[in-house]
Amino acid sequence: MGRVLDPTVAINGDLLRSLSKADLRLARLEMQWDRRDTGHLWITAALTWQRIWRGVIARRRAKKRAKARNLRRKAIIEIEKAQNSQGTDALEALDRAREADPYCDEILFIRCLRLYEDFANYAQARQVLINVKNKKDPRFLILAGRCDLALKQFDVAIDELSILIEEFEPHISHDDKNNISSLISCADDSTTTSAAEARADNYINPQQFQVMSDSIFSSAHFLRGHARAATGDWLGAQHDFFLYLSSLPHVERKHTSARTGSTDEERRAWKRRADALQAYGLAAAANENYNLAVSALTESTILFPSPVTLSLLARIHCCERQWTLAEARYRDALNIDPKSQQALVGLEQATIKHEPMPLLSDI
Repeated sequence: MGRVLDPTVAINGDLLRSLSKADLRLARLEMQWDRRDTGHLWITAALTWQRIWRGVIARRRAKKRAKARNLRRKAIIEIEKAQNSQGTDALEALDRAREADPYCDEILFIRCLRLYEDFANYAQARQVLINVKNKKDPRFLILAGRCDLALKQFDVAIDELSILIEEFEPHISHDDKNNISSLISCADDSTTTSAAEARADNYINPQQFQVMSDSIFSSAHFLRGHARAATGDWLGAQHDFFLYLSSLPHVERKHTSARTGSTDEERRAWKRRADALQAYGLAAAANENYNLAVSALTESTILFPSPVTLSLLARIHCCERQWTLAEARYRDALNIDPKSQQALVGLEQATIKHEPMPLLSDI
């Protein structure tokens, strides 16, 4: 907008009478502004009003932040109540936390976890994750994969877990991936799991592969291995189980009895590695690599004997027509659980040297 008064035109009564009321007010301001003795007053007034307005804005923002902090504090209290409770009490506390802080993804995560673990309501738990803002958060991806597996949506679970694994893959160079692939191919031809682990130490450096020891990353491989096995992709499942097994610390059972001289932490470590060896051995057996399967399952039974693992090991011996070894393993399974159907039916077939049952049958 231009000025009302032209500096080159002389100001007289006719000029002022020709102006409208609004232009006349602007002309009066221009005349006062042009005076040098009042210019500093206008600058001072403008700065004063700017300072006042900034103070008003700052106070408004401070009130909003204080309200948000109070709501967040209330939400944290309700989250703590939900974490310390189970069932409907936890869900009610999470509802109150959601009302206080509707933009907190942590509330959705805990709600999904409670629905998954306390109620086994996998469909509703999976539905909760749709409202998550940060959909690439590793915690939500691993939980989504668990829900998809429970719902038997194996292809969806593979896609979800693959997204999680690809988020970590940039930390591993192309040469390192080739080393892992060559290591797996060597392990497939190996007759002992310890030999494969010895070669793994040459390739997998704990400092270079910090992501390999990450619980979320390794769990993603373990879950994707089960999803691939359910779809019949046993080679892919064996690959994932091997990477999961490689991420676990190598543990040895120093006590013959689980109740003698062992701590809860040691027993959990034995159980975790035994489960990984069982899954890896089953995948190797499905790929008809019986030597590797026997080695992995044998180590699993040493760490944590279970009738399922012993029956599976005996069934592999039956596939190799090693009837004496099969009978011994079935009897070991019955010593742990005399009512094990796998061991009872398998022992009867191994005793008469019957054609072995399918490796992946229900019994």
